[in-house]
Amino acid sequence: PSQLASNQIHYSLLYNDKSEQVRLTGEKLGVKTFGYFGLGMGLLTGGYSKYYIMKHLKDYGLSASDGYNLGEVDATMPTRKKNGNNGRSVFEMNDLTKYAATSNVDALVAEMVKVAIKHKKTVAQVAVNYCVSKGVVPIVGVSTINQFKSNLDAGGSWRLDSEDILRLESVEVAKFEGAGFKRAEGKFVGYGEKSWVLD
Repeated sequence: PSQLASNQIHYSLLYNDKSEQVRLTGEKLGVKTFGYFGLGMGLLTGGYSKYYIMKHLKDYGLSASDGYNLGEVDATMPTRKKNGNNGRSVFEMNDLTKYAATSNVDALVAEMVKVAIKHKKTVAQVAVNYCVSKGVVPIVGVSTINQFKSNLDAGGSWRLDSEDILRLESVEVAKFEGAGFKRAEGKFVGYGEKSWVLD
């Protein structure tokens, strides 16, 4: 029988309870985990939360009196284009906007901003590095050269430390299951036909 070499699962800060159990089991069996939705379809870049966070810096502990510079906070998150859908369908945009407004993802992104400033990175780079730091190979899409370069730097020689990971994992958010027709539990990736067995 063939041995499973890798497993592709939904893995991110928005969906890591079940995924973490699968990752740990794979680690014990010598199976490498590849994680999709590492950026939560853009939710973990800060793009969906930036406006609200910037309006409520004090509530998130990101104000000048908390020791943060407005320019630094702003630079960690992208500014969403007005009426920009980044290639997303209407269904995806509706689901993502609703999730951002009701899931507490803004509190998570605010903590990611603090970690990003500490490491001189962006929120998106923190999200990707979270996966790398947990031993997961992140599968992230890019649509620009700048995003490609950012993702390379996200998984580079730096790693989140245990304090960073604890800080991020301690924020409770609603489980993200995808948007539109792209669902965490419904991802199909199949190439050819091969039989394998786990002993």
